Amino acid sequence: MGFKTPLHSWQVDDSVYVLDQVSDAIFEFDLDGDFVDLFVNASGVDNMKSIAYHNGLFYVPNGGANNDAPEDAIIVFDVATKANLGSFNGSIVNFSPQHTFVYNDELYVTDGG
Repeated sequence: MGFKTPLHSWQVDDSVYVLDQVSDAIFEFDLDGDFVDLFVNASGVDNMKSIAYHNGLFYVPNGGANNDAPEDAIIVFDVATKANLGSFNGSIVNFSPQHTFVYNDELYVTDGG
């Protein structure tokens, strides 16, 4: 599996994570640029848009419902274990999450809907 549409990257400690929207994957690389592992590989995600990191967790906006993914939601991953911890969407009508970022310990999400 290779890159199709890499959209966003994030460094955590000695790893760089690259989110690919079309591949439905998050690739992990070391700081030398060598491939380490697939952090996420299609299962439970579809049409991811970005990554925000805070307190050991990734917050990933998800747009599609393929691969048993929650449509139009934020999926939460534990970075240390790579576990999918579930998702939320705030029960917002016509919510289309695009980008996430953390500021002053609060998660912000842009809506493209």
